[in-house]
Amino acid sequence: MLDIGTFMRSTWFLWILLIAGMILFVKYGKRVPVIRSFFDRVKLKVPLAGGIIQSIQISRFVRTLSIMVSSNVPILDAVRISSKVIENSVIFNSLNDIGKRLRSGAALSEILGNNIYMPEGSAAMLRIAEESGEIGEMLRRIADESEETTRLRVKHLLALLEPAVILILAAVVLLVVLAIFLAIMEMNAIQ
Repeated sequence: MLDIGTFMRSTWFLWILLIAGMILFVKYGKRVPVIRSFFDRVKLKVPLAGGIIQSIQISRFVRTLSIMVSSNVPILDAVRISSKVIENSVIFNSLNDIGKRLRSGAALSEILGNNIYMPEGSAAMLRIAEESGEIGEMLRRIADESEETTRLRVKHLLALLEPAVILILAAVVLLVVLAIFLAIMEMNAIQ
């Protein structure tokens, strides 16, 4: 423990430079498309949190598209505007060609159904909505379902984090107690 403290004191300036460099890299790295894409891909692969991020992004997109379609905005404009609410570049790129495919005659249900980030069952729901003419209402239902999935995922994540935080705090307390006992033992050994 004493050696670790001595090492940290002798190299404190390197730690400050390392932390400042990491902060600057994360802050300004988001402006570079390759680095931003890398970070966004990593975020989506994080267990539990990746699913939450995906659900939030898709919910925003579908909710905005629902509002636009319900307000009688042309579908091409609605898709273009709705895709701007997606902050994750990986999901944005996966939905980037919707406008082109709609212009070429593909159905919205087919396009969104082939997207790996869309909730399961949304393609069938949209297909029925396209036949009945209630696309806006069905998109609203899909958004509601996706938001509910997000709420459940957050609830599960918090349920898992509570014991993890308790274990981490117990480990920190254990380290402090061990450091104190080791210091006392070393002082007894000197006498």
